[in-house]
Amino acid sequence: MYYNGLVPKYKVNRPLSKTERESRLSQDKSLGLEPTSALSVIKMNSTFMELSDKYYPWKGVLTLLMIFGLGLAFFVVLFPGYIIFVEQWGEKSADQRMNDSVIAIFLILLGGMTAIFSFWGLKKESFRYTHYPIRLNRKNRKVYVFRLDGTVLEANWDDIFITIVPSSPSERDPVGDGWDLRANILAGDRETVLETFAFGYVSEPENLRHHFEYLRLYMEKGPAAIAPYTLDCLDIADRKETAWFGFKRLILNFHGSLVIQLIMLMPLIPSAIGRSIAMATSKIPRWPVEVEAACPIEKGDPWVRDASTHPAK
Repeated sequence: MYYNGLVPKYKVNRPLSKTERESRLSQDKSLGLEPTSALSVIKMNSTFMELSDKYYPWKGVLTLLMIFGLGLAFFVVLFPGYIIFVEQWGEKSADQRMNDSVIAIFLILLGGMTAIFSFWGLKKESFRYTHYPIRLNRKNRKVYVFRLDGTVLEANWDDIFITIVPSSPSERDPVGDGWDLRANILAGDRETVLETFAFGYVSEPENLRHHFEYLRLYMEKGPAAIAPYTLDCLDIADRKETAWFGFKRLILNFHGSLVIQLIMLMPLIPSAIGRSIAMATSKIPRWPVEVEAACPIEKGDPWVRDASTHPAK
């Protein structure tokens, strides 16, 4: 479920689940796996690393579906209405007109509800932010998360409860095969979940362990430890992505399988249009001045990486 956390939102003010406890990943324990950036790095330096959010890789698909829903609602209301009230109205008796009016009212209500739902869903992805960055500061051991409402969560890296759980809204009845690398902010009892966010992307547990090792190595050993695995940076730090790059990012969701990429090419073309609309109507996220002040880049830092030095492919 690529949109769980966005629609619906993660459940909070609850105890940790059994699955979360069993799949916990410790920040101070190496997994001994090869790190992977998961195509989520925006920029990196000796002070901090900035990452894209879970929803960024598939942004635009929900927008496309909701635009289709709005188009369907428009068709449901206008096409039958034209037939009933324009083309055939003068040819019908009073009883037929009454029956047609009842049908028209039903279609207007159906189309109206479809339009309301579609517009609600459209605003979950469009007219928001282009992405929701996550910043890991290894100097002060802090994590900054750009929330969906534009506010910022600040938490201690060492206190975050990180785990791998099904991305479905219900762990008891998971839908699909996606999993989250999920981070929980706990209350003082270390049991109650106050807030939740997810790193990077939705994938298989093994892939997420490799990505966690990437994040852990950066925080524990610094940029030198992950530089060989940081081959690309997303060009979205202070600008909106281009339509072409948005299409490539959708294709890269199937990275590693050329056959699947070719098969998915046709449905991804309209999805790319939805992505362009979502990006065009959304704002670029800006960190508050206090976050930027807490993340200074040292002069002459040899580990500065961004899209200008590591272009996304």
